[in-house]
Amino acid sequence: MIKILSKDTINKISSGEIIESPFNVVKELVENALDAKSSYINIEIKQSGKKFIRVIDNGCGMNKKDLELSIRQHATSKIRTFDDLWHITSLGFRGEALAAIITVSKLTMKTRQANALSGWELCNHDNYNIKISPWYGQTGTIVEVEDLFYNIPVRQKFLKTNSTEFIKILQYIEKFAIANYNINFKLFNESKLILFTTSVNNRINRIINILGNDFGKRLHNLNISQNKMFLDIYYTDKNDSLNHNKFQYLFVNSRPVKYTKLLKLCIYQAYKQFIPHNKHPGILIYLDINADEIDVNIHPMKHEVKLLKEDLICEFIYKNLINKLNYHNFLSISTANTAYKPTSKILIGNNNTSLKELWSNNIKYLKVIGQIFNIYFILENSKDQNIYIFDQHSVSERIQYEQYLTELENHSIIVQKMLIPEIFDTSISLSNQIKDNLHIFNKLGIYIEEFGKNAFKITGYPAALGNVSLIKNIVMKILFKIQHNKNYTFNLLITTIVSHSCHTSIRANDQLSNSEIIKLISKLFECKDPFACPHGRPTSHKISITELKKIFKR
Repeated sequence: MIKILSKDTINKISSGEIIESPFNVVKELVENALDAKSSYINIEIKQSGKKFIRVIDNGCGMNKKDLELSIRQHATSKIRTFDDLWHITSLGFRGEALAAIITVSKLTMKTRQANALSGWELCNHDNYNIKISPWYGQTGTIVEVEDLFYNIPVRQKFLKTNSTEFIKILQYIEKFAIANYNINFKLFNESKLILFTTSVNNRINRIINILGNDFGKRLHNLNISQNKMFLDIYYTDKNDSLNHNKFQYLFVNSRPVKYTKLLKLCIYQAYKQFIPHNKHPGILIYLDINADEIDVNIHPMKHEVKLLKEDLICEFIYKNLINKLNYHNFLSISTANTAYKPTSKILIGNNNTSLKELWSNNIKYLKVIGQIFNIYFILENSKDQNIYIFDQHSVSERIQYEQYLTELENHSIIVQKMLIPEIFDTSISLSNQIKDNLHIFNKLGIYIEEFGKNAFKITGYPAALGNVSLIKNIVMKILFKIQHNKNYTFNLLITTIVSHSCHTSIRANDQLSNSEIIKLISKLFECKDPFACPHGRPTSHKISITELKKIFKR
């Protein structure tokens, strides 16, 4: 038998979509405070917000009529029509937050507008019996939420421990604070001050205030202004990668949101060849963009936004990050773009010097000590009294990688013709995709021809990759990249190909003569970035005679 649910049941179900935990209450109240143009926001919680939450702000406040309407479902001052959803400039807009909170808690709200003779207090502690009375407190709004889910005991059972619930609140307040450097935040837990920020004049000072000086001082800044879009990016350099991905933030028009899959991929592709695979960049992206170019209404909790020009934003971030990291910018599929030419100056010890100059000026002082464990080789420099240890596999990878990139840039890929072409067949859909992208494979130096229905033969591949077995596997991986990353096709494909140079370069346990070692190091010193392999691992390490003396207490 079908029955219409009671209003009380409907309200509780609806509230459950908005308020799942104390964190959601704090988030919604702080967003309201920010929308009220507050410069000061004070948050107090007890028992991680399960028993008590108070949010105090010095914003614009409300009059009596607005206070009464504020707790009504879908009552809002942020939008008027459905079309307004495409021009959202506020953090809140649906008019659901207070209505949801009052359904599952005991609520008290005190508010006063500037220059008003008095403010007003709304109290609802007795089964929707709302009382409103005059209040003579400060300008702004105070919201107190007590006994969360007191009328839905089953919901209380699913709350996490106090420490877990508190961490969720703290982490989000940190995000709000990082996003809004000109606002004072205070967070109290059980009357103990946990977080305190004062208004500062720039973002980096707020980042340092929240995430610490050790992290903040390692950040570099990148500004991108294009097509009425502004990106302010703070990022770690290649030598300051992290063991975790906790320091990655995205703010869209001052709204903390999750990274989209494409944006996350874009960032990691920019860093991919420069940091080890188990390391992570620290990066904070502030995106200011026209409100009609984002959709903030795709998630009930407003954790995510949809960027209507996401591919363009990713392109700007990717290219500029590559440039700022001072490495090669991968070629674009468009020949109109000029590839970035990095400087030949790199850091050695504490001095900036040219590698070619270093090698040519010091070659007569260099002596090959030998190869150890068939993995590393050691050179001694009698002039600067340093020992240089090289990883022969990483050195070989870097040389092959840059040789291939140089050939790509110069449109002069040397192709290794296959005596016996590699023949393979595939599905109808994949066959069509290969046919549509034959021109891309040719640009990459992989020659593919049709060989019957849904079948192909590979007749050549880049000679710089060495002896590659099963080139078909590389072809299929490239095809996969084309399918899933259409905006970064060529960049990703190059990375996919050169990653296979790892399997064809000089390996550990390959024995080398002294003359072969000298030849290899000479080629390395001709590279634009000789101190890291394509995967971000170091190629060399320097030990000074001073360090050795310390070890032996001399």
